[in-house]
Amino acid sequence: MTHYRLFVVDDNPEIGELIQEIAEPLDMEAVVITNSNDFKSQWMDNKPDLLVLDMVMPDMDGFDLIQWLAQTTCDVPIILISGREEMYARAASKLGKTKGLCIPHVLSKPFSVVEMETALCDALGIFSHETAREVKTATS
Repeated sequence: MTHYRLFVVDDNPEIGELIQEIAEPLDMEAVVITNSNDFKSQWMDNKPDLLVLDMVMPDMDGFDLIQWLAQTTCDVPIILISGREEMYARAASKLGKTKGLCIPHVLSKPFSVVEMETALCDALGIFSHETAREVKTATS
């Protein structure tokens, strides 16, 4: 049984599947959503514990989704990911934070497994044994 529910909103299903694979051993159920309409519908029905949001989607820009999330008084942490210039995602992060959203991490695509795992754990305030093993190996 999983302890955390995660929404991954990215129009590229392969990115969603990768994040699912990273999240599963961390006791997280990742639901991959590939368009903003499905995301809005699922959000209203069953809010997650954490959201990973791609900034560039064909049907709705990440800035628009951030505005929408702020209007719904979103209270879950959001990890922004983007294949565009990092400044684009950082600007979106700044906008979200001024609107009261919790955006602890901004990751550029391609991101590493360790980067995503660390961001997921940090956003939820949990500790990963895999991350600890990576740190121990790097410092040994």
